[in-house]
Amino acid sequence: MIQNDFFNNEECYIEDSNDRYYTYHDRDGAEFLAKSFFSYFEFDVFSAPESNVIDFAIRKNGKFYTVQVKGSSFRKDKEVYQYETRRKNISYRSNGDRVLSQWQEYPFEDVQIFAFVANDIKKIVLQINNEDKTTARLIRADFLHFENNQEFLTNKIIKCIDEKGL
Repeated sequence: MIQNDFFNNEECYIEDSNDRYYTYHDRDGAEFLAKSFFSYFEFDVFSAPESNVIDFAIRKNGKFYTVQVKGSSFRKDKEVYQYETRRKNISYRSNGDRVLSQWQEYPFEDVQIFAFVANDIKKIVLQINNEDKTTARLIRADFLHFENNQEFLTNKIIKCIDEKGL
């Protein structure tokens, strides 16, 4: 498979015969779904180059907000989608290998909105970043009211962020 790299104006090849391929598409597909949601509701969407903190930023009425996208598949044994609202700290060894260590919260100043994506049904639920929670567990019914996201976004999430003065 060939994918265009618009920043470097070149094509990169992706092998489609291993699990990394599917993980790549789940991750990027979840992010594209969230971006399209915000774009559909007339937010300007800005990609974050090389960021391990935010996935993208959005702008409406001259105000910027940052979004972190988390994707999950349905866990049949627990009847939930499970999302980690923390990230692993990334460090590098002297030989250049990446090392993931201790969990780190996303500070509200960096990430205001989480977009939780159900990879199997391709729907999202939005939540404001609550730094006290480390894991979000959602049931399938939470995703079936996809249309409610717009009202929740404008009336609850954006209003709450604006009240915090960011």
